[in-house]
Amino acid sequence: QQSYLQLILDEMVSMTKEGWMLLTRRLAWAFFVLAVANEVVWRSFSTDVWVKVETFGFPIALFVFLWLQLASMQKHMIE
Repeated sequence: QQSYLQLILDEMVSMTKEGWMLLTRRLAWAFFVLAVANEVVWRSFSTDVWVKVETFGFPIALFVFLWLQLASMQKHMIE
């Protein structure tokens, strides 16, 4: 198996193959969860609420998720 993230980011970030696959799976799940959350907010709340969540909430959630991944992937980094 080949990680698509590894194909793109391998020159910038050195990580084990196991680390790349783990990060790829985690990101796929994160985007899936954001997509489901987007549908729930869109269908359950007003357009104004949806726009605010889409503009501020989801990007902040993604930033926090990526920051946590950086911290948790340190053991897979190659010096």
